[in-house]
Amino acid sequence: GHTEGGVCILIDDYLFTGDTLLYGKIGRTDLPGGNQDALYDSLRRLAQLPQNLVIYPGHGQSSFLGEELKHNHELSEQVQ
Repeated sequence: GHTEGGVCILIDDYLFTGDTLLYGKIGRTDLPGGNQDALYDSLRRLAQLPQNLVIYPGHGQSSFLGEELKHNHELSEQVQ
């Protein structure tokens, strides 16, 4: 959703989210190739994964998926 063809990669307990999910926010969709519906679909899929996963976004600090689900208001709005 952030960009066409973007992916998230899960390796063991580590989730590399690129620009889909960042610490405290979600990826932008206002750039060429961005698709808000696709981004929200990806976020809903990520929300189904184990909450103890460490997330490593494409920018900024790492976090835990569970912490983002609790405290990231942009994410929680999309996965309700």
